Amino acid sequence: MIGVNKNKIGLSTILAFLVVARLACPALSNIPFMSMAFVFVYGVLFCITYFVETKIISHDDLLLLVPLLLYTIFVVARSILAGNGLFSSNAFNAYTLFFLTTIYLWLKKQPTARRANMLKLILFACLFNYVYSIIVLCFDPQASRIAAATSVLEPSPYDILHAVGSFDTVYGGIFIVVLLLYMRKAIVVGKKRTLVNLILLLAIVFIVMAAYATAIIMLALALFMVISNRNKILSGIGITTVFLIFIFHETFGSLIMELAEQIPYSETISMKVKEFGYMIKTFETAGTYSGQDGRFQKMLDSLNTFFDRPLFGGYGVQGAKIGGHSEFFDILGEYGLVGFSLIVAFFVFLYIDISRNIKEKRTQKSLRIVFFLFFILSVLNPALYALLMIPIILMIPLSESYVQHALYKDVETGSRS
Repeated sequence: MIGVNKNKIGLSTILAFLVVARLACPALSNIPFMSMAFVFVYGVLFCITYFVETKIISHDDLLLLVPLLLYTIFVVARSILAGNGLFSSNAFNAYTLFFLTTIYLWLKKQPTARRANMLKLILFACLFNYVYSIIVLCFDPQASRIAAATSVLEPSPYDILHAVGSFDTVYGGIFIVVLLLYMRKAIVVGKKRTLVNLILLLAIVFIVMAAYATAIIMLALALFMVISNRNKILSGIGITTVFLIFIFHETFGSLIMELAEQIPYSETISMKVKEFGYMIKTFETAGTYSGQDGRFQKMLDSLNTFFDRPLFGGYGVQGAKIGGHSEFFDILGEYGLVGFSLIVAFFVFLYIDISRNIKEKRTQKSLRIVFFLFFILSVLNPALYALLMIPIILMIPLSESYVQHALYKDVETGSRS
């Protein structure tokens, strides 16, 4: 790095915080100069500033950047050739990945206080996202599903703020729950623990209210994995309970649906509980996995396209079917082995890099759980959107700095008193 004071707020700091703030809180698009077009400009300027300021890029950083850069160039080139231009959804997801990864590399060299402030910014964005979404869901229980479908249906009233949590907020919230569960254990007292507890509670409430069946199952899996790391007895009870529910799912589902009818004080809660009971009873939801329109068939469509064009995929090729509901199979179908190997290499090196720079066991555990859940999610859903990438690329490595800064402040306050 050029010899500058790391505590000084320079252009790179301003740009990094602008990009992360907007990507973490979609409602900021209502503020002038905070649209996604400006985020792209800020991101490009940040990358230029970072590479100008960085004299030598380490071997480890290159291992992370090179496959991601090649993937981004490949996706953008395919998008242009297909007539979708520089800013197709896939291209913008690739840009976002590259911006966040470059910010991650920059943050590794920043002081603890700045890293903690970046995580605090993300947490406050989460706080707004969850509070706003929960309020809207209280009035319209289908709001999340409508928001998730706006790309293929007519615009919904929730486009006004661009802030109702759709699938990326929901599934990203599961990663956040895992991280916050480990963070709250490390932060014993103080305002930072209160903030962590509040967002943790709101995230769980929001995920349940959004009523994505797969998300609720993944949330249960995430909670089970965290608990099993702490208490083997509770782990055994959890496994037994899941096993019994799976065997007697029709009985359990019917019982939950009957209980839902006994909730007189909230039609919204009653409906959500009834949907959950129906899901357990039939193993079916609005996004069912079976049938000709189910997710398994959509995965098969992408896989068949991959078999037809295994090297470069079928993106933009007339007649090539892409399911659009599985990042894992969709990338195979769209970009073949070339695109798939590049993005897999990126995530492998990202995991290695984050793991190498983590010192605390609790963060290592959260890293393993989040990446395991991310793999499952990538098979079942699109997974490269910003609100899913921010917890993985930024929040895991920043969580240690946030905790360290909180503990330092607590000690400092105690010594002064």
